[in-house]
Amino acid sequence: MDSSQKILTKFYSENTTETIIFANLVGTTGTQLVDIVWIDRTPPTCEVVYSTTGFTNQNVNVRLGDCSKPITLTSPDAIYTFTGNGSYTFSFVDNSGNTGNATAMVTWIDKSPVTGNITYNITERTNQDVTATISFNKTDVTILNNSGVDYLFIDNGVFIYRFIDKYGNEGEATAAVSWMDLEPPFVTSITYTPNSHTNQPVTVEITLDKQISGITGWIALNTENTIFSKTYTSNTEEVIYFYDHVNNE
Repeated sequence: MDSSQKILTKFYSENTTETIIFANLVGTTGTQLVDIVWIDRTPPTCEVVYSTTGFTNQNVNVRLGDCSKPITLTSPDAIYTFTGNGSYTFSFVDNSGNTGNATAMVTWIDKSPVTGNITYNITERTNQDVTATISFNKTDVTILNNSGVDYLFIDNGVFIYRFIDKYGNEGEATAAVSWMDLEPPFVTSITYTPNSHTNQPVTVEITLDKQISGITGWIALNTENTIFSKTYTSNTEEVIYFYDHVNNE
């Protein structure tokens, strides 16, 4: 109350409806309704809305969604773009000056390449089928052009695995086999010395198209084991069996 006793002051810390009764010096009374409804100390809250919440290799945009009351954004971005996993906090204030924040958290972006590593069950010269097996640098990878991680080579050749991870990153890896030898060795030439009627021994020389392991009873004439000779002292008919280094007969 001031010195004139005409001005009365009271502080209210919360919304209140109150009837004030007062009297003058001669006892005459009066009333006044006080109705305060605009005090608000409740911080505002807001939801965060994401452009996508599934696994992705794309950017993710976030914004504020429904709020508990009208707000004014105080952080710099109304829409924030995640180019990778991380967090971002929106800050805001309501009409009464109460502040609030909402944090967006993204953990489902992966832009890293998916790569494959290929191994083979046989890596030396062979006449057997070769199996290539692929493994990856991350989990949850789907092969797009093969039913599994194994690919069977029945001859020399190339197979390109195509695959994609759960985030949408695609990749390729090439399996190549060049050490299969499925062809049997064969004689490219045969000579007889002498090659007409004789009372002398006859030397037979054969040349093959590839290196072989040797021929029992025959002499190798070169280090590559492709030329052999044998001397016969009497008329003979003989079937020669020979094998290359991968056992083709």
